Amino acid sequence: MGHLDSRRHQPSSSGSSKMDAEAPKAATAPKASSAADRASADSHRLSRKAATILVACAAIVVSVIVCIAMVTAGGPAAFGSDKSHVTLGGITHGRLPDSDSALVMRTDSSVSSEDTPLKITADDPNAHYDVTVLTQDFSTSRAVYIYVDGSTVVASQQPQDKTVITLSGSQITSGYHMVEAVQYAGNSPTATVTMYKKNTYLVQ
Repeated sequence: MGHLDSRRHQPSSSGSSKMDAEAPKAATAPKASSAADRASADSHRLSRKAATILVACAAIVVSVIVCIAMVTAGGPAAFGSDKSHVTLGGITHGRLPDSDSALVMRTDSSVSSEDTPLKITADDPNAHYDVTVLTQDFSTSRAVYIYVDGSTVVASQQPQDKTVITLSGSQITSGYHMVEAVQYAGNSPTATVTMYKKNTYLVQ
């Protein structure tokens, strides 16, 4: 009898092992939930970052489109071959007016055009070569300044249909050279450019 009573009060080993096995599961449930919350929070943060990046990219695209439109329309951002910053006689000027045609120059043997430079055969590096610059499109009320490679060679106070310039020294070295004919507001080379034409000549 004593042995039976002791067995009656002894706890079941199978029930204890089941409880022990279930305990870790109960303890890990909050961890799994916490990991899911963190994953969800990370996902939200990534979504916000992605949205911010998309907005920034859209802003950049819009800015580029606006700039292109301004260039096409000839607005303040319009800088091209005839509208870029240029240094004339040591003075840097900003946006230049549109040039509707190239500057025409001629000698006895060659004439420049929109696509063809004037050609000069410089046999003697110490010689002087005369070039006629056509200025019939320029205003007769303002002086015409003519530059060769950025340096002033002529400032005609009473412009006619043409102006003759004389080339020598570094202006007749082999290669391409730039000629620019310019008029300024108030006849001052430091003022705003009101008329601008250019072309090249090739010394052979």
